[in-house]
Amino acid sequence: MSFLNDKWKKRLLFWLPWLLGSLVFNLCLAYEFMPLIPGTEIPIPVVLFLLCFPLPFYLDYKRATKELRKAKSFPMGKFDLSKKRHFTLAIIAWVLINLGILIFGGITSPRPKYLEPGIVILVCTTFFGGFLLILVLLELTRREKVKQALGAGNGRPWTDPFTTSLIEENSAHQRGRILNERLSQKADWQLDRSHREELVKLGLYLNLPNDLRKPLDQRIMVFVESFEFTGVDLEITDVMKMLVAAQACLLVLNRQMSDYRQLRKITLYKNRIKDRPGFRGTAWRNEVHLVWKYVQEEVNVNMPTRIERRRGVRPTGLEDGRNLTLHEFAHVLDYAEDGIAQSIPVSEDSKDYEQWKAMRDEVYDRLEKVYENYSDAASSLWINHFRPEIRSYALHEYEGWRRAEMLTCATEAFFERGHYLRRQWPEVYALLKKFYRLDPACWH
Repeated sequence: MSFLNDKWKKRLLFWLPWLLGSLVFNLCLAYEFMPLIPGTEIPIPVVLFLLCFPLPFYLDYKRATKELRKAKSFPMGKFDLSKKRHFTLAIIAWVLINLGILIFGGITSPRPKYLEPGIVILVCTTFFGGFLLILVLLELTRREKVKQALGAGNGRPWTDPFTTSLIEENSAHQRGRILNERLSQKADWQLDRSHREELVKLGLYLNLPNDLRKPLDQRIMVFVESFEFTGVDLEITDVMKMLVAAQACLLVLNRQMSDYRQLRKITLYKNRIKDRPGFRGTAWRNEVHLVWKYVQEEVNVNMPTRIERRRGVRPTGLEDGRNLTLHEFAHVLDYAEDGIAQSIPVSEDSKDYEQWKAMRDEVYDRLEKVYENYSDAASSLWINHFRPEIRSYALHEYEGWRRAEMLTCATEAFFERGHYLRRQWPEVYALLKKFYRLDPACWH
């Protein structure tokens, strides 16, 4: 088998249980060897063949996830149909109830292969009624969340247009002090309903707990006021500023505004960064460059078809695990202390420095291995459907300088797919939770 590469060897091993199971089953059929399970009329070869069917998927899944250190337990949180996993549980319960009624009807029917009219009516009612009930509850849940998002907080509504008052101080220390002072001056304010209606388009804002919306509003006002926004081939509007600021401020929602003391300017490009072709965004200590075309993907949800997925088109919007704005502003926090992108957002004299360094060096190698396992998986089932969160922070896009991207990619997963990050990388989630002082796994 030297002429085969490793991926094809894995695929052959993946199909081997099926091939052997089919061969044995056909031999049993050919020689009419069909022993029955004692006390039943079920042939043993049929049972064994059915057991062989899911075996390759199980073995492939175990191999692909062997580097993960999964949390032994994790809270489900309050049941909410707008949460993807809770909606999935509701659909599974609906299917099982319908199957249970069918099986019960078949067992209790006095005539074989015949269902009583009452059972048929009950199945139809449960099938269509249950599905309609789930959709109605989902819509009611969504409307209630929007209502809460628009009306949360008790501060004075900010109805004035946003004004710019750039900080002229060159000292990072003085800039940080001014940012914190401006935040304290906004302590009694919150965004009015019209501004929040724009923010609701961001799924992250919609899922935010009510007690965090007012602090985020205040940080947005300070951010838009304090930093320069410029556009290249693009006219900057207040809505664009607000959408960028909302996600940037999410990183400092329970931290001081002084974390952005080094930042000076945000530049938005229409379709591409002219001097950095192929880049969707870049960031340094004092400047962030974003392509607005890709920033919009964080607002506009797109679910590509299977054919589009094969062509490289990926889903966008909430919980896709990728967020350009969060990624680039996480770089700003990483650069802030020492001007180096090293996935350690604290200073060397911090008590958490060694913990961050150890986590980065130890987890990085496992991240690389996990991506290798998933990309070489014999079945694409785990990659495209059941475990998309792995692709979100496995750093496969940054060949040659991935270690510097670990914090930023993990930050994307932390806020957009926190539930999965907490389950599969609990040590990474715990450290990010301590740094950002937030627990987004409970929001989703």
